[in-house]
Amino acid sequence: MDIKHPGQENVLSDAVFSRLKSLTLNIPLENLARPLGRFISPTPILEDLSITVADSGDYLPILKTGDFFTLSKLHLNGVAPNLASLPIPHLRILHLENLPNNPRMPDLLRFLERAPWLEELVLVNAGPEGDSEPPERVASLRALRNLTLRGTVTKAKLLQHLALPASVDIHLAGRFNQRSGGLMEEFLPPSLNNLPVTSTFTSLSIRNTSRFLCDLQLSGQGGKLNITIKNESLRGVLAHDQFAPPAANLCLQRLTPLALDTVTHLTLRRDHWGALAFPDTAGFREFLHQLPSLQSVALVHCDFRSISALDPVAVVLPFFRSLTICVAPETTIDFNLLCLIAESKLASRNPLEKVKFVFSSATRVMVVESEMDRLKQCVQVVEVEEVDEIPNVFQHSEM
Repeated sequence: MDIKHPGQENVLSDAVFSRLKSLTLNIPLENLARPLGRFISPTPILEDLSITVADSGDYLPILKTGDFFTLSKLHLNGVAPNLASLPIPHLRILHLENLPNNPRMPDLLRFLERAPWLEELVLVNAGPEGDSEPPERVASLRALRNLTLRGTVTKAKLLQHLALPASVDIHLAGRFNQRSGGLMEEFLPPSLNNLPVTSTFTSLSIRNTSRFLCDLQLSGQGGKLNITIKNESLRGVLAHDQFAPPAANLCLQRLTPLALDTVTHLTLRRDHWGALAFPDTAGFREFLHQLPSLQSVALVHCDFRSISALDPVAVVLPFFRSLTICVAPETTIDFNLLCLIAESKLASRNPLEKVKFVFSSATRVMVVESEMDRLKQCVQVVEVEEVDEIPNVFQHSEM
């Protein structure tokens, strides 16, 4: 049953409640008190409950109690749950958003321990607060498949108290805090022993954009780590100059707690209006030392000069074989620099096997045939592809 207009809540008698399998409440605050009080009535077959309040003002709407033994999905937006009195043993999906009163860490952990079948947990501007728990206090969520923490959630502190399976997908989003010293201090706890997902990455993508805030996606099922950083005053993830702090060090140094030695594919992407000097060559080269198993690299609309970081004289990448370059509009390809790197790798008996250029249909780049011939002499396969739109993600097979 969907109740989305004032007055419709009047149909919720005890008899109706007892027959509900699904209930969605999306009504003004002044109409919500009566339905919330109804949850003292039995709901023997209720499986899906969603309550949304757009603006609670000074009033604190609370889902205090109820018979939720059969509930498998709970979504509360603007309504605070009384976690101590809401035992939901069969809960599989929990979304808490924009809570007027964030739960305390001890209460949230005890609630999660009473939901052993929980598969999806989403907290958006939903605490928790008051972390007085010792580091060894950990709630085990062995069935969890998806975890999303966004907004003012204290991400690092909560993750410190959760034991998660290696196959879990984690999505963390918030604002990059320069004063904290870097990205990872804010998003990941000091110890990652209870987060095995952080040691299984094979694909790493770093995106420099002007549209989003900080965003981390850790996929245990796909072995992927995707990082998006809003440009703001930092001028990108890897770039830095005299007017901006060294964002390369702030961000990439905080990646070191993660096990990057299993990463085989790296994508660096600069969105439109992102920092032009992305990635910074020195920061890029230093970062590559953390990727000893790297096999393929994709540079999407990046500063072409940064490929000098791939020179085997500067950094040893014994398995690096494939390079994809998605050329930005109005970009000049320095074939001489690319050929020097390819020749250097060939001389070190670690040759490039494939170089692929990808152009959008709107990009016009002049390619001199003699330069392309020189590249083909030291690379086994050289491909040029024109596409309507550059894909967001490059898979291993596209390398």
